[in-house]
Amino acid sequence: RPPLHPTPPPSRPRALFVTYTASPERYPNSIHDSRPSSRADKIRAKLVPGAVLPGVVVALKDFGAFVDLGGVEGMLPASELGFSRGARPADRLSLGQQLEVQILRVEKTDDPKRPERISLSLKALERDPWEDVATRFASGTRVSGRVTRVESFGAFVELAPGIEGLVHIGELSGGKPVRNAREL
Repeated sequence: RPPLHPTPPPSRPRALFVTYTASPERYPNSIHDSRPSSRADKIRAKLVPGAVLPGVVVALKDFGAFVDLGGVEGMLPASELGFSRGARPADRLSLGQQLEVQILRVEKTDDPKRPERISLSLKALERDPWEDVATRFASGTRVSGRVTRVESFGAFVELAPGIEGLVHIGELSGGKPVRNAREL
């Protein structure tokens, strides 16, 4: 145990305050160890765009998720969860979930508590669904899908996760004159 040194109590004593000074050589895991060999410093050395690191989801917000990379937190925006549109972090992730993420950006800040802002991505690790769309959905073939939204000029249909197509109002109406696709 490190030596104990009593400190003078505040103006009205209610408890005895005890502090100690730890020697890093004698107590390497103490709180006062200021050597740069902490986990966070080791992770910071790996923070380069394109690096893939393991992490744990520590917070979920509407705009994204915060991921602990081992002493350093990064932000995983909702737009980087995957190729599907409108994915909410709470629908795809859970607190404590372990995952691998790719570093997109590292921006230095003036805040000593958070010396950098780290932007992460899951989408960068997935295969782009548009790479083989021409072979999977050749022109003229009939496929089924889910209508994701309707506009005045037609309807958008999700054919596969991350792939949407437009069905023009002229193809929806079956030859009848229609001014707005919402009328159908």
